[in-house]
Amino acid sequence: MTADARLVSRAAMFILAVTLMRVLWLARDPYPLYGDEAQYWTWAQALDWGYYSKPPLIAWLIAITTRLLGDNEFGVRVAAPVCHAVIALIVCELGRRRFDARTGAWAGVLYVTLPAVSLSSMLMSTDVPLLLFWAIGVLSLTRAIEPEGHRAWIGVGLALGLGLLSKYAMAAFVPSAALYLAASPQHRGVLRTRWPYMALVLGLAIYLPNFSWNLAHGWLSYRHVGDNANLQGDLLHPLKLAEFVGSQFGVFGPILFGLLLFLLVARLGRLYRDDRTWLLVAFALPQLAVIAIEALLSRANANWAATSYVTATVLVVAWCRTMPKLRLLLPISLGLNLAVAGVMLGYHDLARLAGIELTRKTDPFNRLRGWNYLGNAIAGQLREHPGFVLMTDDRLLFAELAFYVWPRPTQVEWNWHDHPTDEYEMTTDIAQYGNRPILYLSENPDPRDTLSHFRDSAIVSRITIPLYRGDARHYTLFALQGFKG
Repeated sequence: MTADARLVSRAAMFILAVTLMRVLWLARDPYPLYGDEAQYWTWAQALDWGYYSKPPLIAWLIAITTRLLGDNEFGVRVAAPVCHAVIALIVCELGRRRFDARTGAWAGVLYVTLPAVSLSSMLMSTDVPLLLFWAIGVLSLTRAIEPEGHRAWIGVGLALGLGLLSKYAMAAFVPSAALYLAASPQHRGVLRTRWPYMALVLGLAIYLPNFSWNLAHGWLSYRHVGDNANLQGDLLHPLKLAEFVGSQFGVFGPILFGLLLFLLVARLGRLYRDDRTWLLVAFALPQLAVIAIEALLSRANANWAATSYVTATVLVVAWCRTMPKLRLLLPISLGLNLAVAGVMLGYHDLARLAGIELTRKTDPFNRLRGWNYLGNAIAGQLREHPGFVLMTDDRLLFAELAFYVWPRPTQVEWNWHDHPTDEYEMTTDIAQYGNRPILYLSENPDPRDTLSHFRDSAIVSRITIPLYRGDARHYTLFALQGFKG
């Protein structure tokens, strides 16, 4: 085995070891599902080409893993660390192809331990398949522009289509690829061939069923994306921009993000002149810039620029390897990443050892707590009220109860909007159950407007779910009859 092969092999073994540890940790079912995870699970029970807020691939993925492993937290989440392991191996190969085996090895092990990846490996989100197909697309493009690499354009098209079925943010892949090719003296001629356009047609053909679903449903998903952008109100929000930029030090790691900012601000011209680094910049800088502008104009979540870090990891590693004085930052960053990952996995035990009292402010996982206990409490009430339909007035509450109440209840969400604002307002209708008695669960202890739509209403129970000392979630359960419309 050559020295390069040994480096890549060691990196792969490290990636697999980290992934195995994450899978074993998830197998303990350490936390109940977050509301979005539970929602994706409900989608997996009714597979379709689209859903109110997202394209369908995450539902398909969860359907596969839960069919194999059961309808439990582990079955819902296990694809997350596995997908990130595959992405890390792709990042390793990307670094090897663009630079050398050592760059690829460092990039792979740093990617799999990034703070954002450690967190993303604990939860199932649409970012997981998005990042997978983004990475496949970039690697396929790298191979496609090599001599006799035309067949790799098929991989570009497949990645684009499947990425769009994962999350609409995959659309940014097209302008990034166009920017790279148009501004690359070495590969500009590719745009005069048929190959990139055939890949684009293939990707759009794969994505077409979701487009058709949106057409049939009044462009619901697209309108939801526009609502999320929220480009209304005051023109500038500098504090939101500062908050987003600050969050990226946590997403990518303080050292790596600091180096990336320096490269993009102070060395952009030099990066452009080297085709190897220009490809990496073209798939990192535009997303960061666009999301930063959105943060300035409205707001931006920390994960919205996640695709940037697939190639940014290789970029930072490659630059550090050209600067002997900076090479030490790579193992230091790896050590910090591993320390952060360890804190995430053992946060509650470490907090107790450090004498930190867990509260909503000190527990980053506070939104995951208590849902299984609430599900058990509602299941008990449904056993005492056979034939009742379970109604909620909140999307995430609906999803959590759908997962944690057993046997699975007949559910409906109270729709008090002129138009549906989530999946369950779109797919359920209280009018279908107007003649059946309703158990209505709400965090509002006096939902008068809702109760006024029923002939009879009575409080069945007040449910308290303890979270921390002196802190709990409080719900009121009503029995309703005689829906008036």
